[in-house]
Amino acid sequence: MSPEVAKVIQEAVRLGGAELEGKLPPKPFLPKGRNPYAHLYERVKTKMGKPYRQCEDWQAGRILDLIEYYVKNPC
Repeated sequence: MSPEVAKVIQEAVRLGGAELEGKLPPKPFLPKGRNPYAHLYERVKTKMGKPYRQCEDWQAGRILDLIEYYVKNPC
């Protein structure tokens, strides 16, 4: 992935993570609470099958759609 596209995705995660702050349901094995930024990166990695940086530039639209979906539907 090119650095320019990676920056767009990082900005989307930054904004989405800020919006998710305090909205994720608690997990008993995370006593300090959940990290919404790590949650978004983990969800993208799970759905894409690899970290976002290993994806191609043309997949950026799908990654941004996934981020938007998980911000609107916290789990």
